[in-house]
Amino acid sequence: MRGNNIKHNMARQPQERKQAGDLHAIAHQLTRIADTMQGQGMQVTREDALKAWPLRMYEDEYLNALQTLGIELL
Repeated sequence: MRGNNIKHNMARQPQERKQAGDLHAIAHQLTRIADTMQGQGMQVTREDALKAWPLRMYEDEYLNALQTLGIELL
């Protein structure tokens, strides 16, 4: 039983490292965008914002998060 757990964990490690690397890259890009936009306003139509968001059940939370970030919805 223990041997199976070791093989399973060893197989997951490269994938988890890749996911962690992907998340780090995304966070880095978001930080760069935020730094670039600091002090600037951004506007987006509600329709365009929702086109970029496939999770309809969290639609209101997504739109609220955009507004919290200072993005004006038109």
